[in-house]
Amino acid sequence: MCEAYGSNVWRVRELINNCKKATDTRPEALRQMHYPGAGVGGHCIPKDSWLLIHKVREEVKPQLIPTARHINDFMPMHMYELFEQAVKETDRKVGNMNVLILGYAYDANSDDDRNTPTRVLMGKLDENSVKYDVHDPYIDDYKGNLEEILKGKDAIILVTGHDEYKKLKYDDMLKLMGKKQLL
Repeated sequence: MCEAYGSNVWRVRELINNCKKATDTRPEALRQMHYPGAGVGGHCIPKDSWLLIHKVREEVKPQLIPTARHINDFMPMHMYELFEQAVKETDRKVGNMNVLILGYAYDANSDDDRNTPTRVLMGKLDENSVKYDVHDPYIDDYKGNLEEILKGKDAIILVTGHDEYKKLKYDDMLKLMGKKQLL
């Protein structure tokens, strides 16, 4: 919705989380806006919501849970669409890109990669002949020297909000990539 309205999701999140009326006695947890992301992974959330409604789905006809699952399941594809749109704005071809995916684990600062949305994104990149590497400081298969992996990349897709990635400096990344700007 923020994209459609042209709003800064981080500013909206800040306003929602800081909103408090003088008469408001609700706990803080009731006013938390989740972080936007590449989807929901793990073992519990993707299946537990379906288990919750399984027995009553015909009687109750729940709409919120199936809609939420649809949105979360689609997010890796949306990440790809955002990438594709950014590439088109540079008059380049998606298939000619050399991309770095930051994060394979489904959750920040975790080595848990069960049902990771990164796998879906990687499939879409493969389908479109995009060359890519993955870095994740918590997953053995994707550990490595981030500075070395950044060299020669055309774009970065941030999937997992590991603390290590929050410390990265864009100017330093651009120098390593040999670029003037990020997509």
